[in-house]
Amino acid sequence: MSGENEYVASHAAEKFDTDEDHCVTIANYYKQFNTSEIYIDESEPFDKSNLKYVIAFVLLLGIMHFWSKNLMQFHNINPFEILLIRGVVSLVISFISLKINGISLTDIPRSKILLVIIGALIGALSLYGLYLSLYSLSITDAFALDFLATPVITFIDYIIFKGILRFSHFLGYICAFLGIIFLVRPSYIFEDTADIYAKSNFIYGFIAGLVSALLSGVFNGILRRIFRKVNPMLYFTYRQIAVSLLSPLAMCVFQAVVPKDTVYTTSIWLSLGGIAIIGWLSNFFMNQALIGEKLVARIYPFKFGLVVLGILADLFYFKCELIPSTYIGLALIGVNFVIAWYQLLSLIHISEPTRQAEISYAVFCLKKKKKKK
Repeated sequence: MSGENEYVASHAAEKFDTDEDHCVTIANYYKQFNTSEIYIDESEPFDKSNLKYVIAFVLLLGIMHFWSKNLMQFHNINPFEILLIRGVVSLVISFISLKINGISLTDIPRSKILLVIIGALIGALSLYGLYLSLYSLSITDAFALDFLATPVITFIDYIIFKGILRFSHFLGYICAFLGIIFLVRPSYIFEDTADIYAKSNFIYGFIAGLVSALLSGVFNGILRRIFRKVNPMLYFTYRQIAVSLLSPLAMCVFQAVVPKDTVYTTSIWLSLGGIAIIGWLSNFFMNQALIGEKLVARIYPFKFGLVVLGILADLFYFKCELIPSTYIGLALIGVNFVIAWYQLLSLIHISEPTRQAEISYAVFCLKKKKKKK
């Protein structure tokens, strides 16, 4: 490493807590083009080893939500009761996992604790919205609305963090929006022939799903980006603390509004425990993927698999009658997934940040060194 590059690397690496080789690359780019206006599209290769974690995350998440929908629809289980048991069980497992890995809940700077608490509350509220939509809508509609979090994450990254938004991203998300409209059919609200009770249920579920997707996008798009160097397991643990504390109140309110007469059998208790364990495992695999990937916007398009699983569950288990627009919607969301997958394979990634701060600082250090000479 030359003395000049060493100077840039040591200063930029210390300033931004990144590795020196990365800063040397920046310095070399600067020397090659000899210009102060540098735009480097750093498309770091998508680690293919993360793919198994992403697939496991999506599959387990689909099983967990399917099981939850089954309990809510056929056994009159309060959705917040599912979340309470899931939160408590996941919290116990998370504490054990953190202890084994030598991670403490206090491994977060004091200045960022408030943001972590806010993030935990937002994450809990997004879960509540998702389960309310699962309760009121078909599993396909709930999964389709949840997919809206993907473009929210990408646009947040583009607007706030100066990420990249290419025409292909825009085209993919137009297809996703159209696909969600075909799948969920919000026009159902305005149909005169629709049953009033079913329509009101649809409206509540639709609003809950939209709010959940927005909050999930904010949680994953902003807060995870701010804490990129924090172990993702900590986010999950703090969110489960919030879920465990808030769920009893939410459960009581829901029971007062929608009274449920539930007979708890051994199989139901085992199902609730199974959902909690599967929920923890799905988040574990998501966190494993994020430890290697760090960029949620490159993982979320894979939730297209949830929409496919939702359609299969509605068709073969819940015996829902699927209309042609459902398959059109699935195809359009599939186009979004294909575009995202192509971008990963070609190293042109969704919302990959350009790290302009590090680049600017490296260039500044290099200029300063030249002036001294």
